[in-house]
Amino acid sequence: MKSILILALAALAAAKTRTSQAACAFIASHQEKHPGYAVPATAAFECLNSVPVDTQGDLALIGELKQLWQFHSETGWLKNPGPDWEDGPIDIIGELDKVKSGLEAGTYQSEYEVQMAIQSITVRSGSDHLTYNPDILRVFVFVRHFSVASISSDGKALPKLYVNTDVAALANGDSTVSDIKSINGMDPYDFLKANFFSPSRASDGRMNAMFSTGDTKGMGRFRVQEMYRGPTTDVVWSNSKKTSFQNIAGIRQDFSGVFDGESFFRKFCTGALTRHHSGKSKRGEDGVIPPNILDPAPTIPNGTYHPSARVKRRDIPFKGVYPIAVAGNKGSNVAGYFLEDDGFEDVAVLKIISFDQPKNGPADFEDTIRSFLNQSIAHNKQKLVIDLRENGGGLAHLCLGAFMQLFPDMEPFAGMRYRATDVYNKIGDVVSDVRREPLLAAQVDLGPLRRFWDLWGLRTARGDSFDSREQFKGPVSVNDDDFTATCRWGYTTGYKGRYPTAFDPSIVVILTDASCHSACAALHEELRNIAGVKTVTVGGRPENGPIQAVTGTRGGHIVELSELAEISRIALGISSDYELRSEPAFHDDNGWKGWPQDANEKSVLEWLADFVKKLVVFADTQKSNTTHQRSLLAQPNTPMQGSTADRKLDVGFVDNLKADQGFRYHWKQILVPGELKSNPSADTASKAWLDLGRYAREVLVAQDTRRFVLGFTLCGSLMRVWSFDRLGAIASEQFDINKDGLQFVSTVLGFLWMNEEALGFDPTIKVSDGDRFINIKRNGSTERIVIDGVILRARCVAGRAATCWKAHPEGHPETPLVIKDSWQYPERDEEGDLLREVTDKDVVNVARYYHHETVQVHETDDDIWKNIRHSLDVTVATNYQPGRQMRPSNMAKDTTRKGRGSTSRKRPSSQTDSVVPLSKRSCSVSPTKAASTPPNRVHRHIILQDYGKPIYKASSRPALLAALVGCIEGHESLYKAGILHRDISINNLMINEESGNPSWPAFLIDLDLAIREPREGASGAKGKTGTRAFMAIGALLGEQHSFMHDLESFFWVLFWICIHYNANGKDVGSTEFDSWNYEGDNKLILSKVGTIGDESLFLKIAVENFTPYHQPLVTWVNRLHKEVFPSGERWKQPEPELYSSMKKILHDAQEDRGVLADG
Repeated sequence: MKSILILALAALAAAKTRTSQAACAFIASHQEKHPGYAVPATAAFECLNSVPVDTQGDLALIGELKQLWQFHSETGWLKNPGPDWEDGPIDIIGELDKVKSGLEAGTYQSEYEVQMAIQSITVRSGSDHLTYNPDILRVFVFVRHFSVASISSDGKALPKLYVNTDVAALANGDSTVSDIKSINGMDPYDFLKANFFSPSRASDGRMNAMFSTGDTKGMGRFRVQEMYRGPTTDVVWSNSKKTSFQNIAGIRQDFSGVFDGESFFRKFCTGALTRHHSGKSKRGEDGVIPPNILDPAPTIPNGTYHPSARVKRRDIPFKGVYPIAVAGNKGSNVAGYFLEDDGFEDVAVLKIISFDQPKNGPADFEDTIRSFLNQSIAHNKQKLVIDLRENGGGLAHLCLGAFMQLFPDMEPFAGMRYRATDVYNKIGDVVSDVRREPLLAAQVDLGPLRRFWDLWGLRTARGDSFDSREQFKGPVSVNDDDFTATCRWGYTTGYKGRYPTAFDPSIVVILTDASCHSACAALHEELRNIAGVKTVTVGGRPENGPIQAVTGTRGGHIVELSELAEISRIALGISSDYELRSEPAFHDDNGWKGWPQDANEKSVLEWLADFVKKLVVFADTQKSNTTHQRSLLAQPNTPMQGSTADRKLDVGFVDNLKADQGFRYHWKQILVPGELKSNPSADTASKAWLDLGRYAREVLVAQDTRRFVLGFTLCGSLMRVWSFDRLGAIASEQFDINKDGLQFVSTVLGFLWMNEEALGFDPTIKVSDGDRFINIKRNGSTERIVIDGVILRARCVAGRAATCWKAHPEGHPETPLVIKDSWQYPERDEEGDLLREVTDKDVVNVARYYHHETVQVHETDDDIWKNIRHSLDVTVATNYQPGRQMRPSNMAKDTTRKGRGSTSRKRPSSQTDSVVPLSKRSCSVSPTKAASTPPNRVHRHIILQDYGKPIYKASSRPALLAALVGCIEGHESLYKAGILHRDISINNLMINEESGNPSWPAFLIDLDLAIREPREGASGAKGKTGTRAFMAIGALLGEQHSFMHDLESFFWVLFWICIHYNANGKDVGSTEFDSWNYEGDNKLILSKVGTIGDESLFLKIAVENFTPYHQPLVTWVNRLHKEVFPSGERWKQPEPELYSSMKKILHDAQEDRGVLADG
């Protein structure tokens, strides 16, 4: 990038002969010849002054600003701010009238002069929440060639002013460095005061804004000027050296077609608004920050300055003045440090440079602070510095959240008042009227009205809900102006009792540079008044005396000028709708019109279907841009397609406006399932919740891109909204639809209007020309992986919930891949790392690594707690129950092979385990986490180079046996590489029988439970791991897992296959052994011990239960049984030779004529 500080000498020479009218043409020509280069400041100033005054447009503008500025909470206050107000009183409306008079008298010579006059009013107000950003001031940025720094020789002596590039040499004792004696003939600090043009409440804050900063590389307002400050900056140093620096202007717009002031006006003075410093884009050029709110914008260290790239928010360097950060967020606006200098080893520093929304969302900001505090406790840090220097504010909830993390046992006050003008109150009355009518409230998009006038999220000064709008309206008279009652945010901390207080407030200190604005000022206020924290402030004017710690804006909500016009339009439109609406369908006393009093299922379904139809029509008039065509499916007597048994759905939402016309639906089509019960007492775990949990499982199984499922229960008129994800189920509080009509309508509209992502579909799986695909970053480039189809989808709600897709790289269908999509505990080692290690070590017959990643949704790691549950902490629920599992409810307890029927087939726990909503917020929990820690699972992809099918689908008995041999060889190779598998099961042993498929002929998959095996002894990690039906007896007893346990699991896999499958993997249905998937450990141990303990009994079990197809294997499975369980007992000592003996038996079996016959 070309620096704007490089200026062509020819351009400088030409600048001396310009006229004012020719200045714009000169700039256009210069930009065309030297794009990216600056021009002399005088040229830009002359061009601006050549723009003619738009008298009529400016008069209209002033009239609008007078109305809009009435909303500013300090408009009346500023007229009488009190004797301590440094700048004295200012009547901002009266000042606008003075500009108006000047326009009418013709005293202004250029449009630039008019707009600067208006902007100076907002700057003089001292509030950067009152801003006006004229388009004419976004064309140039005036810049000096150097920045300045104010340095005290010892921290006590009054500082002197230096060029910032001399600071390092000064610190190193360079005696040739000189301070600045004068600038443009003035004392340097007096010159800085004369150049103040920033919205601060006191001179110390404005002074600090002029200086460059250290580790964040802020250049300061001395260098980056808000207005034209003359052609040159003339500096005299104390060592008598003199230098004259040419002031320059960076060009921020395209000057093509501009040749004079009038063409400048036509192109740039369009009336467009820019964005506020919060970063919210408005009309006009994106990314431009208007000069009147320009803080010097530090860049990341070693970055290159360019005026069009400036932003107000700062980035924290993780190494610089402080040691390397121990915690830092991806948004670079918060970081934590531990000081290392002698005598300061117990000091921690939390630096918050802004409260802007981090790119990874608020959780990223909050987690960084939590991590820093946890580490501070772990490292026994005793003292804390909260560094708020350069903090220009941001989001209120981040600032208050930071306070509540620092002091979880304290409640912030955060009081606010709105200026109670007539217009403000009338808009609020409209919002209040809407809130009283549920249908209207749910249908009308309140938009920005919700932010500024909705009382639902506010509390009184005492922390109670407002009884009425009148209680909020007041008015309260203060300083001859009217305000609303004091209000506070309705926050619940979520931290109290969960986390310790890391630092005693008496040994916490705030560090500021006086330039603390908005949310920063709010945090300072809470820390000082609630926690009693003291403040140290640095910099300011070179005077001995007090300094104000916070000179920035102290305020709450910000409303953009452009939003106010939209607010008025919405409010007027709502008023019209409200006056014309028909008789309400909801009454406060009786609830919904037509609601069946006995709440019998048939009547409720009819009422609900009619209600939803009407709501769809009404909704379309309010939100015409929706692309969803959804309706209610009410076919409680029609079995759904796609279930393993007949299963009927009471009610649900589908993408079909004709869902009531008798079409038989598949679970693939259900967006939101629902369960109805006539009796309100059925709102329990064993009744409505369990049924809905089964529906949710069917939806999750049928829809292979579903991350979670929303649902609802309606028991009588009592409703709950549910979310089923891979941790289990959580639900809303119970509410009565006949008492809370608004919540009911909002819920139904949500189901009708939500996009697919909000309904739980995976947004990272894209569709193009009918092909589904994912994009991955591999070897420094993006690859598209095309999904061919589903191989396996686990039949569960909670758990790893693995889904396997056959896939291929785009353009290479001959290269088979497998994508494994699963939800892992974050504490576990990533399976992908193990697979990559295995592949690098040339392990045979184990699926080979291609790629792995944590799935990113909107540039954030996809997980349950943050992304899906939005940091909801279920552990604080009164009926929180972790890890409850569902036993199959329709399984015959004593079914023999002869008694097989058409009941639902049950598969191993990897397919069937499911957490059901046994409490309002039940979910499974990581076994390594404390009970008080919110549970979590992380969404991960692993892509493998080997594709096959489970071995039970082998085309013949010899092929099955050969595949078992190959998988045992894979396990042995894996074990020799130092890794123990620990989950040998029918779905983790694969066979490849496709010609042309380059995959292993037989191989192991799924290293999710694998561990790196210590070389001493035969044991790995302690704990019960594996798929229950195939777990070794010793593993069920809790022994440390060994390779011997896995070899036993190979036996149980073959035993299971022989009982449950016929040729080509055809499932024969339920058997008495299916209970092994869910019965308790002790019962399962007894069952397995009884099966293998006596050879004659084992042979009897095999003969009676092996399928006809597998009867020829009875003898060989018995030989394997005697090898794995010598003398009918489980192994006592590790026997590595068991690998060879098992493989020999399986090899020999392949030559048996009975095995070969028709198989």
